[in-house]
Amino acid sequence: KTFAMPCLPGSEYNTGRYLGKAVREAGPDIAGILLFTTPLSIDAAELLAGMSAGGNEFPVFGGGAGEYESGCGSMVFCGKDQFSQGVVAVALTGSDVQIDAHMYLGWQPISKEMSVTDADGVLLKTVDNVPALQVYERYLEIKNDRDFFPNVLKFPLVLERNGHTYAHVPVLAYPDGALRLSHAVKTGEKFLLGYGNPELIIRNAAVLHKKMAEFGPEAILLFSCACRRHLLQDDVDLETKPFQAIAPTVGFY
Repeated sequence: KTFAMPCLPGSEYNTGRYLGKAVREAGPDIAGILLFTTPLSIDAAELLAGMSAGGNEFPVFGGGAGEYESGCGSMVFCGKDQFSQGVVAVALTGSDVQIDAHMYLGWQPISKEMSVTDADGVLLKTVDNVPALQVYERYLEIKNDRDFFPNVLKFPLVLERNGHTYAHVPVLAYPDGALRLSHAVKTGEKFLLGYGNPELIIRNAAVLHKKMAEFGPEAILLFSCACRRHLLQDDVDLETKPFQAIAPTVGFY
């Protein structure tokens, strides 16, 4: 069963609550939700928080339609519905459907711990009371120029929240030194600069290959951030190709 709806900035939490309620009312045998959003135009984390507010006992997985470098924007679509600010959800149902969802990061810290001292949603203004861009200038000599995004792509801001580790990639830098992130952060949160360790990524992938083989799936869906492909380059097959030996595998970066 499919759901598609617009989601304007500022309405993410309420849209998520509405979507979660609609999905839960779709039937008794929901095995999981395949979710696609436009994370550069809305706060997808708030959307997910709204969905969870009513209580979801099934896995949610999927990806964001990310178009970072040309500035042309992206969209999600379902049938004749298409949104540049929106969400598409597919509820996978059936009493005989089983879904096993896993994730792993593979990024490690390369800086000291820092504090968010001024933030407004996805806009990170200051870190340790200085413009956020200075973090990248100080540690990595990355400037606000035409190559800003390709340069920061491998160095997300890594933070802990509710027992989970998240990696937020800046997608834009502003003249005043503020950064636009892929997800919202809150004033007072702590983070470190992260760097992808290829050996750690491949090692984590091998653990997941084993878990998937033990589950014995009929199909595997993979959703990976494009920064992993930029980092691993030709070695990216070491992470993804072994899944194909377990079951037919498809997915997206």
